[in-house]
Amino acid sequence: MQSQVLYFLVITTYLGCTSPATIGYNRSVKVAYDIPAPDDLRDVQVFPARATTRSLLIRATTVGLIVSIAHLLYHLLTPTAHPGDFVWALQTAYTLSQGIDPYGFAPDPLLIPYPLPVALFGVPFLWTIGVLPFFVAGAVFLGISAGLLTWSMLRAGENWRLTLILLSGPFWMAVLVSQWSPLIVATWYIPVLAPLLVLVKPQIALPVAIAHKLSKPGLLIAGVVLLFSLIIDATWPFRFLSMMGPYQSTIPILTLPLGPLLILAALRWRDERGRLLLFMAVMPQRTIYDYLPLWLVPTGIRGLAVLTALSWLVVLAGIPTWPAMFTTPDMQWAIHALYLPALIILLLRKPQVRLSQ
Repeated sequence: MQSQVLYFLVITTYLGCTSPATIGYNRSVKVAYDIPAPDDLRDVQVFPARATTRSLLIRATTVGLIVSIAHLLYHLLTPTAHPGDFVWALQTAYTLSQGIDPYGFAPDPLLIPYPLPVALFGVPFLWTIGVLPFFVAGAVFLGISAGLLTWSMLRAGENWRLTLILLSGPFWMAVLVSQWSPLIVATWYIPVLAPLLVLVKPQIALPVAIAHKLSKPGLLIAGVVLLFSLIIDATWPFRFLSMMGPYQSTIPILTLPLGPLLILAALRWRDERGRLLLFMAVMPQRTIYDYLPLWLVPTGIRGLAVLTALSWLVVLAGIPTWPAMFTTPDMQWAIHALYLPALIILLLRKPQVRLSQ
């Protein structure tokens, strides 16, 4: 049943107005200022004419609705499924509103709390507690995340990247269990949100934030939120860190036998995508949905397609252990299957020639 649901989700999204053929793609194109060397023309980035604001909003809303419906369908068809990580935003906001200690429990591998600022995202959904199932709030959150991702990438002219992200295994695994990675990828194009997400999911959001351009307004917003959280509970950072012991994760660069090769991403330090890969490689990650920012590394359609195809091989290999694949720390093989190809794509990229404007 689950595999049929996954198949339905992928096909539905593919038909969901995000490919260049359905975003007003035409033969009049413009080429970015960074032009690859002539022998690498197969990876030239060609951007379709950007859509109007109205059409961007329509397509972003469409994708958001598809993702929300997909999340709802999964949980309606799988009643015993965990509502996902967004439930921590709800739970933290609720406990604070009731004067209850959000860290007053014993952690275990499947019960690891989030930083206190996550409550900010749960406040708008407090009214749903006791009225609707938890996964309904997760569906709305995912719809907003996917809508922002779609809007920001189409606005940047990244149509093919968006299409292949929406067709990837990590994206749909994140949708099923209401993860933060789609929204974190969107912060690459909306930098003002990046520092705030670092306060919520630091091990995934920090590489995206510091590899790209830091936003001063974003830092100010995050600083205010952090200060407010410390006013509520000045000890929460220490208590949160003290509960991280049971957290099951894998650090890609320490994954044997080939993980240490990821240090070679430092050879592309001047490239923000090279920095992204290097920073991701040294952060603890749990499973495949945390790998979604890897789709920011390739610059050509071919590299993106390779990652997307490999990601579904990883998902298919994990289906026999469903749903344990969402929480298992034994992801060494998945890291080799996705991180190493991303590294190869990065290192094989030809030097780019800067044209004068």
